[in-house]
Amino acid sequence: MRILIADDDAVSRRLVEKAVVQWGYEAVVTSDGFAARTILQNEGSMNLAVLGWRMPGVDGVEICRELRDRQQPPQPYILLVTGDRANQHILEGLEAGADDYLAKPFDAETLRVRLRAGRRIVELQQHLLSMDQAARSPAVYDALTGLWNREVTLDLLRRALAGDRLAAGRVSVVRVDVDRFQNVKNVYGHRLADAVLRETARKIAAGVRFTDSVGRCADGHFLVILPEADAPSARACAQRILTLVSKEAADVIGAAIPVTASVGVATAADTFVTDADSLVRAADIAVREAASRGGNQIRLADRQE
Repeated sequence: MRILIADDDAVSRRLVEKAVVQWGYEAVVTSDGFAARTILQNEGSMNLAVLGWRMPGVDGVEICRELRDRQQPPQPYILLVTGDRANQHILEGLEAGADDYLAKPFDAETLRVRLRAGRRIVELQQHLLSMDQAARSPAVYDALTGLWNREVTLDLLRRALAGDRLAAGRVSVVRVDVDRFQNVKNVYGHRLADAVLRETARKIAAGVRFTDSVGRCADGHFLVILPEADAPSARACAQRILTLVSKEAADVIGAAIPVTASVGVATAADTFVTDADSLVRAADIAVREAASRGGNQIRLADRQE
């Protein structure tokens, strides 16, 4: 995730840069207010920003105000840094559009916690934007969840299997079925059932790698494609997904709905198949076995646990 650090205080600027790089952020650094404003006005260029209050050219408060007046998504999360601890001073920055503030001097742990909170908000904003894009692109996305639709998901699997023999053998799929989803619809109605699917989709997506693909293939059925994932790696991914889906009830529209899932895992090299349809079929057999055993568990294709 990219972060802009803009501050005319060289010591503070360097300390923040060193810390955020250690935490895995990609840092862009400047001491000039004009440069900071230009960077942030470039749509989507930054996810987070740590802005000094006073800077040459234009100060952090004015940058916040201009950026928020544009109301053009995606908006970066802005952390304003000030040396003045007066409440009125801080309120001025927040009213201008800053999301949070830090008063100097501050320690690295406080900065880390504030940025972590900002990152969660940015990720939520990105999810909502993807949902909006999905609603406008039904040929590619599933309109309900924002995931890939069935056709695109299967096409991505075919492409993964079309690589060299060794790479194709390490392709795995994880089939995730919401347990007794028809009962969820019967008890809670279609509106809440749809909300359960959206929440389940979000949890599944949170459990996979950046290189993996997640699609919704039918009502209550999801498929995860794992390139370069052998059986143990796929099993670990399946366990992460099962834990995320089943650990806590789905909190949807004020209702806490218990959700569990049956999960089937198939790896190309272990099932001795090289085409997408056969690999998906192997995962389907495994997920049906998991469901027949009561659900809320993982089964591996052609393996006994």
